[in-house]
Amino acid sequence: MHDTTFEAELERRIALLEAPDSGESVLPDLPARDIWLAVLAVAVLSAALIIWGYPA
Repeated sequence: MHDTTFEAELERRIALLEAPDSGESVLPDLPARDIWLAVLAVAVLSAALIIWGYPA
């Protein structure tokens, strides 16, 4: 049960991590839409918890 494809990909990623001057990245960049959705979700959740914790 020896997967050479997995090992080759693992070696490629390790080489990328060890050579930071390489132009290739290990993972693709996260889309801006996902970042904005995460920021919005954290802001809404924080506001909801503050309102719930300190009722008027």
